[in-house]
Amino acid sequence: MKDYLFVFGLLYLFIIFGHGTTDTNNQTGVEQTIYGRVSAYSKDKTDMVIHNRTGGLKSVLQITTNLERYAGLIAVYDCSLIGREFHLITNDGRTFLMLAFDCAGKADGGASWMLDNQIACEVDYYFWQAHPDIVFTDVTLKLLPKN
Repeated sequence: MKDYLFVFGLLYLFIIFGHGTTDTNNQTGVEQTIYGRVSAYSKDKTDMVIHNRTGGLKSVLQITTNLERYAGLIAVYDCSLIGREFHLITNDGRTFLMLAFDCAGKADGGASWMLDNQIACEVDYYFWQAHPDIVFTDVTLKLLPKN
């Protein structure tokens, strides 16, 4: 039963977030576009994840330490996308270069919460403070090709 619910949840994700075609240029085999709302991380959670993923905790998937080139960092549903770049596009057309630095966890309920609330991503605390008008709005995330 648990496996059935997991598969149903993934199917629900694909339907809700607009997955349907694969971009052969992104070299991932996953859909390039995610639609949904934006949530935000607290300052403490942002700082902890940055520390852990930039060398502070070797047992987790690492990201680049060159974070200055990004407008912000995002947590996404799919953990295989950690370290990938996205364009976050607002409804009024603003585009921001973002780096996926965290993902939803099944154990802590994060994955279910993202699906249930149609959350495309959670932005880091610092991006939220710089752009408070984006949080709790709908956006489009475009996965960029691997460099």
